[in-house]
Amino acid sequence: MVPAPADGGQPAPLPVPAAGGEDLVSQLERAARLHEQGLLSDQEFADLKQRLLNPPAIPPQRPQPGTPVSTDTGRGDNRVPALLLTGLTAFLSAGLRRRARDETGTSYSLNDGTVVEFDADGRFITPSWSDPSMGTANSVHIFPEPQVTADNPSLKDKGLPPTIEGGITFPSNPNDQMYLSRVPGPEGDNHNWYVAYTYINPRLDDPGAKDKDGWLPYALIVQDQNGYHQVTDPPAKGSGAAAAMAAGLAMWGFQRPAPGTGGGGRSDGPRVRPGPSGPPKPATITGPKGETIPAVPPGATGTTTPTGKGIEYPIPQGTAGLDAKVTSIRVMDPVSTGKYQYPNGYVVYMNNSGQTVNPLTGRTVSNADPYAHIELPPR
Repeated sequence: MVPAPADGGQPAPLPVPAAGGEDLVSQLERAARLHEQGLLSDQEFADLKQRLLNPPAIPPQRPQPGTPVSTDTGRGDNRVPALLLTGLTAFLSAGLRRRARDETGTSYSLNDGTVVEFDADGRFITPSWSDPSMGTANSVHIFPEPQVTADNPSLKDKGLPPTIEGGITFPSNPNDQMYLSRVPGPEGDNHNWYVAYTYINPRLDDPGAKDKDGWLPYALIVQDQNGYHQVTDPPAKGSGAAAAMAAGLAMWGFQRPAPGTGGGGRSDGPRVRPGPSGPPKPATITGPKGETIPAVPPGATGTTTPTGKGIEYPIPQGTAGLDAKVTSIRVMDPVSTGKYQYPNGYVVYMNNSGQTVNPLTGRTVSNADPYAHIELPPR
């Protein structure tokens, strides 16, 4: 049973357990489900999490393997992740390989072309094409002890690894509460490495989908002195990432880039976008319910998105047909692999905090919401 809203629209308090993490995780997960179902507003959800969990903020520390820490890199956002968890094994056992090391730092190259670089002091170097304000976590909580997912009925058989270590959110979508699972780093490296898991209900994208909902890998995360950083893009929908990880494969395996290429995940110049005449600039798009929604304003000039896989255009204040909270639109590259494909690309509407929103209501939405990724038509 889930708690019914109390008088005045406030959620009924969930009892905080006297000790132990399992009941707390279950309560936080229920709160997240209520929020996802629209039974709790964003503010009610944030307040409820504060009542359930309010760990003290601890300044970021130089990472030491095996030493869990709690930190809030906040940017004014004090929300605590709704999902708290612990470690995974053998995810990168076949993968992390040192690419180079000298007085200027160290770098590693992933199979997808991403280059992960650190300076001489071990600080993560944000790629020149990425936005550090979006790729650094705004809220992280690490459990004192790993939580065994099989011991928690609400988490068992949901796609998570055997243990989970903490929870994490990012400014780009602070309502998407993700679990953290520890993975081994490259030999000789002293950073903490994790995989973040996000909850996916495929029927929200495709009502006829037969796949079960559950937790799927979202991104590879590394911790340095300045916080927790997302270093890979989410895998394509339906890419089999969860199955690959369960088999002990390194989905984000590391390799050496070809000489002189510098790796495919970093570029100091503009990125070439696909398509016969550059990226699409649709004036309008068709929404999930068939509605016509304004898209790229006439004459707008775009910039590369933080992931390097799209172009972001500003939306003028007061644009007719859009909620006032919408401040930009991202036109993203096509996705041609996996079950859920966007062969012509898709668009994402953002607010001034970099959060994904419903363009008609301005409300923040999770990645599973049909208004989060709106497919583009053929060109």
